[in-house]
Amino acid sequence: MRRNREIEGEEEWEEDPAQFESWDYLRALCAPGSIPGSVSDHSLRILELMSLAFNFSAGLAIISLNKALFNQLCMRAGMLERKRFTKGNLADMLIVVLVVALAPIASNKSLYHNSTATYQLFKLLQTPVVAAAEVVLGVRSMSILRFVFLSGIVTGVGFAEIEDGLTISWGVLWAMAAVMLSSTLKGWTPAQLLLEVMPWSAALQLILVAVLGEYRSLSVFVKPVEEGGLGSGGMILFLSTGMAAFLVTWSQGIAVGTTSALSHALMGQAKTAGLTVLSAVLLHERISARQMMGGSAAMLSLVLYSWVNVREGKRIKHNN
Repeated sequence: MRRNREIEGEEEWEEDPAQFESWDYLRALCAPGSIPGSVSDHSLRILELMSLAFNFSAGLAIISLNKALFNQLCMRAGMLERKRFTKGNLADMLIVVLVVALAPIASNKSLYHNSTATYQLFKLLQTPVVAAAEVVLGVRSMSILRFVFLSGIVTGVGFAEIEDGLTISWGVLWAMAAVMLSSTLKGWTPAQLLLEVMPWSAALQLILVAVLGEYRSLSVFVKPVEEGGLGSGGMILFLSTGMAAFLVTWSQGIAVGTTSALSHALMGQAKTAGLTVLSAVLLHERISARQMMGGSAAMLSLVLYSWVNVREGKRIKHNN
């Protein structure tokens, strides 16, 4: 939570000391001996494992439910041409609002046009995109080891998805758009998005529905299945996917705060592998041996990259 105060006609944001934006506080509070009657090491370990397990199952649920919903109902989201903004901070804010509003649309369209395995594998490219942006913007240099493992991610995904040649399809275009938009949001903290951007982005999404004529699709909530509606089963899927999305966000905050970055990276790759297997078993999607080999190489490279990244971060912090 943040509050602002005016100093000589300008607004200055300052942190509210009553609000802890880091889960490190939760970990410190649960540390043995911190307060009388505090939990033991064994109980803290159980909390960590439970948060990871819950985030793992919730992550599987949200993708599976979304894919099942798309299979039942053809959902279409329109495009929005980029508008011109005035210069200044307001322009930067409007661009971020636009990115936040369009990112879920691109992600859902990628899931709709691609198989679950392809959708998940393309998401692995977010890390190379963010790392490349850091180098271009001068935020951080690139070590040889990080470059090698990032190249392994890109090569693995490319090997898995490019067979006889590069075929530009709507699925590929939407997948790349989702990667770029989601990568752009990586530089923002959840608190910044929730406090400053999310309300405006939600309003923009509602405007998009009205302007692009997608309001007609709202009739699916009241139409029976025979007339192209969701029906009772579809409504259950729709409500379940929203609940699963909330549980993913909520449990991810706990998991990130109570475990290491490497543990969270390993859990992310476990979710990717689990969804790939589930898509073949539950959704009857075909997964080629090429996808399995390329995807495995990309996920292994991402885990190794996370390990190297954590080590380099600790070394930099120690030197400073």
